[in-house]
Amino acid sequence: ERILTPFAEKLFNQLDAMKFIAYIGPDAYPAIIPVIQCQAADSRMLTFSPLAFRKELNRIRPGTEVAVFGLTMGMEDVLVRGIFQGFKRYRFMKLGIVDIEWVYNSMPPGHGQIYPEVDLKPVTDF
Repeated sequence: ERILTPFAEKLFNQLDAMKFIAYIGPDAYPAIIPVIQCQAADSRMLTFSPLAFRKELNRIRPGTEVAVFGLTMGMEDVLVRGIFQGFKRYRFMKLGIVDIEWVYNSMPPGHGQIYPEVDLKPVTDF
């Protein structure tokens, strides 16, 4: 089952898009770290290199719930939430892995939760 829409996948794969990962640390304080190098490996997973901001990224523990926000200069954006799986070596590269569980689009006209899909409900109270 596809999680990211083709639009969202393309947004995360743009090299000029700004991307940030956020999480609540063990000290209960939020942390936001730039991950410009983040890419969509497929519609269910984001990957990023820990070469930039290594010290900060290494503080994220495997199993931590994280949010990744992607934003272009055209003001297009997508927010995803998922579980950080830690850093794994693929071929000769060490990559951070985020398994996507939730996707939100804040852009009009179709703002709202994208995944998991929410059933439409009729408006009964005005």
